[in-house]
Amino acid sequence: MTPSGRRPAVTVCVPTFNGARHLRQCLESILRQTFSDFEVLVVDDQSGDGTLEIAQEYAKEDSRIRVAANDRNIRMVQNWNRCMELANGEWIKFVFQDDFIEPDCLKMMVQESRGSRLVRVCERNIVFDGVSADVQKLYEKHRARWSIRQIFLGLTDISAEAFCRAVRKYVGVNFIGEPTAVILHREVFRRFGGFNSNLIQLCDLEYWIRVGIHTGFTYIPKVLAAFRVHDEGATLVNRSERYYRTRLIDPLILMHDLAYSPAFEPLRRGDFGVAGFGLRRKLAKIAYKARRVAESAAADPSHPDSRSLEEWRRTLARYPSLEKSLYYHFVRFREYFKGDFWRSRWQSHNHRRKS
Repeated sequence: MTPSGRRPAVTVCVPTFNGARHLRQCLESILRQTFSDFEVLVVDDQSGDGTLEIAQEYAKEDSRIRVAANDRNIRMVQNWNRCMELANGEWIKFVFQDDFIEPDCLKMMVQESRGSRLVRVCERNIVFDGVSADVQKLYEKHRARWSIRQIFLGLTDISAEAFCRAVRKYVGVNFIGEPTAVILHREVFRRFGGFNSNLIQLCDLEYWIRVGIHTGFTYIPKVLAAFRVHDEGATLVNRSERYYRTRLIDPLILMHDLAYSPAFEPLRRGDFGVAGFGLRRKLAKIAYKARRVAESAAADPSHPDSRSLEEWRRTLARYPSLEKSLYYHFVRFREYFKGDFWRSRWQSHNHRRKS
C-alpha cells in the first residue's frame, strides 16, 4: 500500500535470483516511467551474487521500492507466485531481472489501453547478449512465424473465443510471449490462481492459456518491453542442463492439463469433441516418446540426461492416470488410423439396428 493506505495502480514485480549482472538496468528502466502510480516489489530467492544488496541499495534511495527475501530457495515459478501474493497493486506487471521496459510502458498498458480486458499484452524486442547465431535464429524464426499481429490479423481486442481458436490451431506455441510483455489485473490471480509450479519452462504459456481462454486479452501493437536472451538466462540453462525435463516432461504436463483439466474445458468444446480428441492424441504421442526416452536413458550409463527415468516416474506419481490414459489412447489412436476404429463403430451400429 502507499503511505496513505491507498492501493497503487500497479505493482511491478521483479523476481530475482543471482541477477546482479543486469539488475541495475532493469530497476532504472522501471524508475524512469512516465506513469507514476506504481510500486516496485523485488522478491529475492536466496541470491549469492550481491543481487539482494543491489535491490536494498535502490530501496534506500526510492520509497516506491519494496524488497522481500525468501527464507529459503523456492525456485523460479514459486517465486513468481510469491511476487503475486505480496503485490498490492490493482495491476501486476512482471519485469524480469534481465529485462527492461520503455519509459511509456506502464502508461500505455494501464492508462491508455482501451477496453476492459484483464490481460494486456504489448510487443517486445529481443536483446541477444553473447549467445550463438543458432540461438538468435531460433528466436527470430519463432517471432516471425508466430506473432500476435499475424495470428489475429491486426486486431487489438481479442475475445476468449478467438483466443481458444488460436490455441487449438497453434497448440503448444507461446505467441503471447514472456511475462515482461504482459500486465495482469489482480482479479486474474484471484480467479485463476498462480503459475503451475510443476512446470519449469512452459509455466508462462500454460498460464496465458488457462487465463486467456476465459478472458481474452488486449493487444497493444507497440514495443514497450525488451526480453534479454543470454547464456545465464533460465531458458537457455534449462534447455542445456535439463533437456529431457524441458522438451518432453513439460509438454507432457501441459498437454495432459489441456486434454483433461476442468480449467481448460473451453478448449475442448464444440466440433463434436474433435478438439479434445486432437489434444488426447498429442498427449499419447508425447507420453509414449517420454517413456521410451526415459527407459533408453536408464539402460545407457553414458546418457547425458541420467535423471530422465527419475523425472518420468515423478511425473507418473503426480499424474497417476497418465499411464492408463497413455495405453488406452495409444491403442485407440492406432486403431483409428488403421480404420479399425470406424469399422468397429459401424459394426456396433449395425448390430444395434438388427437387434
